Amino acid sequence: MHDLQELSDRTEIHDVVTQMAWCQDRRDWAGLDNVLAEELDVDYSPGTVGPVTGVPRAHVVDNWREALERVDASQHVLAGVQVTLHGEAAEVRLNELVWLTRASAEGSPLYHFGTAMQLRLGRFPAGWRITSVTVRASWSDGNAAVLGGYSIDKP
Repeated sequence: MHDLQELSDRTEIHDVVTQMAWCQDRRDWAGLDNVLAEELDVDYSPGTVGPVTGVPRAHVVDNWREALERVDASQHVLAGVQVTLHGEAAEVRLNELVWLTRASAEGSPLYHFGTAMQLRLGRFPAGWRITSVTVRASWSDGNAAVLGGYSIDKP
């Protein structure tokens, strides 16, 4: 049985994770300051550089901005969110479905993909913040030209 603090933590963590996707889709780059720690560990491999530790939040946000400003619209849908608490830290596993559109792309204006994501969060004075992002591609479909030719490939 969960105590009141654990339920409160789980709710706040879920809100932080959801706000990350919301900010990406609304291009609310400043809003990501409320969900990302000042430094993060990032791993999008295979397909990109392997795990990188201590990446400044501004760099992570700039990378997301660069990718998402190539498209007209995006929608990140999070499903199967599982939160595991470890005192002042938490681990979140989830599935992410992403749809991207760009009318000016040659061919179809739609590209979409699914990933398995693992996040780590820490409790800070301002609340829970994401400290680590690991993404593994599951599938993709559509026109990779929508994302400037970058394709999310299966591992």
